[in-house]
Amino acid sequence: PPHLILPHGSYLVNLGSPKIETRRKSVETLIDELNRCSMLGLNLFNIHPGSSCGEITRDECIQFIADGINKALSETSGVKVVLENMSRQGHTIGGDLTEIRK
Repeated sequence: PPHLILPHGSYLVNLGSPKIETRRKSVETLIDELNRCSMLGLNLFNIHPGSSCGEITRDECIQFIADGINKALSETSGVKVVLENMSRQGHTIGGDLTEIRK
């Protein structure tokens, strides 16, 4: 059944990137993927939150991630974004569950 399928997004997507162009492309990709899921009757889509790349604060990165997800959700319907928790490597967001809560 479709409700048991959880596709995983591309590892290239970085909603928290300090680079505007990377964030723009990441949001566009997320929107495309959410629309694809909707067409297939899937209601969940899993992504890695993103990374600051060590160039911006973690809080700025988290805000960029939230903004990107909110934009994608405002332009799509019927599919929820599932944030994958991370292993706290490098500058990734999501290794501390309080980051995902923000």
